[in-house]
Amino acid sequence: KENAAAAKAARRYLRPQLLEGRDRRVCAGGVCSPAALAIVPLQDVLRLGAAARMNLPGSVGGNWQWRLKKGISDRYAARLKKLAKTYFRG
Repeated sequence: KENAAAAKAARRYLRPQLLEGRDRRVCAGGVCSPAALAIVPLQDVLRLGAAARMNLPGSVGGNWQWRLKKGISDRYAARLKKLAKTYFRG
């Protein structure tokens, strides 16, 4: 049983290209890399679009005011936690 669990964890770690949707975008943001630090814009992960932009280049006001209005689902939070655990991030 332990060997099967270890094999599954190894496949998940070594083959991030098999991830789909949001998880793939998180990996593209660097979470699956060996870098010491990965920063992934939440707006991108959640596919919030232009209305959720943090900064509009070339504009004078209204930048850095975006806030997440409602939290992410428990289900998606669990998936992010699993990715973080898989790639030793926290």
